[in-house]
Amino acid sequence: MTLSGGTLAVELPASPGDYTDGPGNNILVTADSAFLNDRGTTAGVGRPATFGTLTMGAQTLTVSAGTNVTSGDAGFIFENLTLTGDPLFSITQANTGPGHLAALSLSGGASPRAIVKTGPGNLTLHGGSNELVAGSTITASGGGHPAAELSRDQSGSG
Repeated sequence: MTLSGGTLAVELPASPGDYTDGPGNNILVTADSAFLNDRGTTAGVGRPATFGTLTMGAQTLTVSAGTNVTSGDAGFIFENLTLTGDPLFSITQANTGPGHLAALSLSGGASPRAIVKTGPGNLTLHGGSNELVAGSTITASGGGHPAAELSRDQSGSG
């Protein structure tokens, strides 16, 4: 799916078994866009929506929970985040807790990346030895819990 502006709204049912997510649900962001995770028509506990790869460059991505989420984690989890530029993640506050965007692996390409997180929500990035090249930066403001678990093997092996 390509998101060229606008909002990707996900309304998850109350039961996890009622929604298929995960690998193969890849998203390419080509313009400033937003992700909204809500519960449909009934208020209650939010739960994260899981997708495959999120690919984006120098765009702003706003992540928020909908008005029917009263607690829980109504965030977004991606198996991989592939960066082709320097992104800005604006992660807003949910009704009862911070919004959340997580990437289980990270690919930054051959150029240094400047990743910016704003807002009170949480950003979690995981990566291996090739995730970001030297000179890359991660800057966070607005609260929340930015977390980067990135390993760097300076020898160039595994």
